Amino acid sequence: ATDRFTRLCDMARPLGLNIGLEYPSWTETPNLRAAADVVRAAGRPNAGIVVDTLHFNRPRDSVDDLRTLPREWFRFAQVCDAAAEIPDTVEGLIHTARDERLVPGEGGIDIRQILGALPAIPYSLEIPNNEQVRALGHEEWARRCIEGARRLLTP
Repeated sequence: ATDRFTRLCDMARPLGLNIGLEYPSWTETPNLRAAADVVRAAGRPNAGIVVDTLHFNRPRDSVDDLRTLPREWFRFAQVCDAAAEIPDTVEGLIHTARDERLVPGEGGIDIRQILGALPAIPYSLEIPNNEQVRALGHEEWARRCIEGARRLLTP
């Protein structure tokens, strides 16, 4: 993982691109600590970590650990919510990530705590949920996701 990530950073750097390592719990970088080890070992100025609130929650990463990492590693975060119960199979983890994410504030992830441990960075919403899209349509689902994020994140 480190060699591949380092090569990707090296290819992206002449183009002025930063590379953020996202770490789903079913991959070879399954948690924040493993992702930090890869970024640290790569030692590239354009290397960083993408915190996705779902992927941060699933391996029970620590906000205290998050606060200890270099602030420049974080350029944006992906926000969603999910059921509090963590699936106990790889298939369950992947299914939730690809098809059962929830509107921010409607699940069991402490999104405010996670985002509060990050520097001031942009957020993106990543909330795939095919059942909701079928029931509501793409536009209405997007509207609900945006409204939920605003309710949760507006002081």
